[in-house]
Amino acid sequence: MLWKPIEASRLSGSRLLHDGGTPISSVCIDSREVVLGSLFVALPGEHTDGHSFLSSASDRGASAVLVRDGFPLPPLPPTVSILSSPDPSSSLLTLASSYRSTFEDLRTIAVTGSYGKTTTRQMIATVLKRFVSTLSTRGNLNNELGVPLTLLRLDSRIDSAVIELGSSRPGDITPLSLAVRPSIAMITSIGTSHLESFGSREAILDAKLEIVSGLSRDGFLILNGNDPYLRTAPSLLSSRGVSVRPIFVGLSEDPFSSSLDSTDPLRLPDGFPTDYPFIIADALHFTHTGVNFNVYISDGFPSLYSDSPSPQPQSYRKVLRRLHLPVYSAPLVLDSLFSVAVSQLYRIPDPVLLRGLCLYRPVGFRQKLVSRFGSRFLLDCYNASPESTLAALEVVHSQALLYGGRSIAVLGDILELGSLSESSHLELGRSIPSYCDILITYGPLSSLIASSAISSGLPSSSVHVFTPDVYGSLPSPSSVASLLRSIIQPNDCVLLKGSHGMRMERIFEAL
Repeated sequence: MLWKPIEASRLSGSRLLHDGGTPISSVCIDSREVVLGSLFVALPGEHTDGHSFLSSASDRGASAVLVRDGFPLPPLPPTVSILSSPDPSSSLLTLASSYRSTFEDLRTIAVTGSYGKTTTRQMIATVLKRFVSTLSTRGNLNNELGVPLTLLRLDSRIDSAVIELGSSRPGDITPLSLAVRPSIAMITSIGTSHLESFGSREAILDAKLEIVSGLSRDGFLILNGNDPYLRTAPSLLSSRGVSVRPIFVGLSEDPFSSSLDSTDPLRLPDGFPTDYPFIIADALHFTHTGVNFNVYISDGFPSLYSDSPSPQPQSYRKVLRRLHLPVYSAPLVLDSLFSVAVSQLYRIPDPVLLRGLCLYRPVGFRQKLVSRFGSRFLLDCYNASPESTLAALEVVHSQALLYGGRSIAVLGDILELGSLSESSHLELGRSIPSYCDILITYGPLSSLIASSAISSGLPSSSVHVFTPDVYGSLPSPSSVASLLRSIIQPNDCVLLKGSHGMRMERIFEAL
C-alpha cells in the first residue's frame, strides 16, 4: 500500500482539503497505533472522539487525517494531508473495498453466524495457513470498522483471507460482504444472539443470508445442516433469484454411538439435506486431550479449481478416520467441519488438514480449559446465548465424568434476548439438573435459571444465587470467587459462562 493523498481521496470517496504531499502507507483508527505514513481516520467512539486526537496522530507521524465534514481542525503541519467526509466510517469501508478490488486473484472466505463464527474462522485459518499464505481477522474485529481494517492489511503476498462478519441489526452484513467479495461464504448457526435487535429467528436468518451479497458468481455457501433454519437457505435464496453452490456440514444422527473403526452405514439426521455436497462427523470419542472422530465426505465434492457443477451426491467419496481436535465439545467438532469443507474445496492434502486441526487452540475466554486447585475450569466468558451455554454445560458434564469429579456451573445473565429473555433463562434452568451438581448464578436474569433448576430437581442446597442489592449493584466478583474456593474439590470441572457485559472472567481472576 502506497497512495498519494489524492489517490486516497478518490478511493475513499472523500474530499481532499489539503495535500501535504506525503505518501500514505497504512491506515488506522487509533491514534496510539499511528506510525510514520499512516492515514488516521477520526471516528466517534464509545467514550471519546477520534477528532480529539488529531494533533497526537500528527505528532506520531501521520501523513494524513480523514475527518468529518465541518469539524474545526487544530493546527496541523503543512505536510499532513486533510481528507474530509460526511461519514468517515463509511469512507473507511469504501477505501478498504477499493483496495480489496485491486487483488483480483485473492480468494476470500467470509464467516458469519449467531455463534461459532470466531472459532470457525480461527480453525479455518489454522488449517489454511499451512497450505497457502493466509490473512485472518484479528480478535473480534468483525464489524463495519474491523472488516475494513482487516482488508487494509492485504498485500501481494497473501493468497487467501478468512474474514469474520458480525451483525447486530439487519443490513449490517450487506456492505461488509460487498467489500470482502468472498468466493466462499459460510453461516455457522441461527441462534438467539441479538434477538432484541432482530425480533425473530427468521429475521436473523435473513440478516445472515446478507453474506451472499458480495459472493462471487456461483460461489460456495457452506451451511450448518443440523440447523433447521439454515436447511431452508438454498430454496429461500433460489426464490429470490440468487444463485449459490450450497454445501452442508453436520453431525450424524447419533454421533457418539459408533466406534472409530465401525463400518456400519452412516445415519444422517432427519431432514439433513443430501441434494448437495455434504460432510458429516460421526463416532465422537472424548479423551483427556480432546476428541477423536471420523469424517464422511460425499461423492462429487466440488473444487475451487473447477467451474463445472458437482454431480448429485450418491455415496461417500472418502472417509477420514481418527481426526483429532484438542477441544471437548461436540459443537466445536461441528465448527471444525467448515475447515474440512474448505480443505476439500482447496484440495488441501489430508495430512495438512489433520495437522492443522491438531494445532488449533482457543483464544481469549472462548471455551478455554485451564487447571487450577486440582480442578479444571472452562472459561467461556466472551459471550453467551442459550444454545452456546447448553453446549458449554455438556462439556463440563463430560469432563466431570472423565475425571471423576463434580460439574459446577457459574452462570451470568444472557443479554439481548428481547421478549424471550425470561423464557430462555427459565428453559435453560430446566436443563441444569441433567448437567450440573452445583449451580452458582450471578445477575438478576440468571436467578431465573436458579429457580427453574430447583423446580426441575436440583437440590436447593446445591444452588447459590448472587443478585443486585436494593441499589441495583451486584456483589463483587471476589465474593463469588470466595464461595467458589470453598466449594471446589480436586477433579471438579467448573464452567464460567455469561454475556460479555457480565464480565464473568473477573470471577476467575479473583480466585
